[in-house]
Amino acid sequence: MPLVPDGRTIHQSPRGPNRTRAASGIIIPVTNSIEALNSKLRRAVRARGHFPTDEAVLKLLFLVLNRAEKEWTMPAREWCMAKAQFAVLFAERFARAMA
Repeated sequence: MPLVPDGRTIHQSPRGPNRTRAASGIIIPVTNSIEALNSKLRRAVRARGHFPTDEAVLKLLFLVLNRAEKEWTMPAREWCMAKAQFAVLFAERFARAMA
């Protein structure tokens, strides 16, 4: 799907790709899902307050993302790569969380 510079996805009309934006169909902002995820992460960090180490922050963000993944109807494109990196960082904990 083509993207416009401000991050929106344009669903094109089945009649052809050379239509104007008004005639091309529905324009759906893709930033809503990103902002929703960011708000969950911010809420979790704000609720905790401060962190003793960087590893504590990573663990909290991992847990929030893991819980958020269960609510998604369609997984994000880069989530497989992120899960692989989390599996390396938190091997045993990640295996238990995914089971």
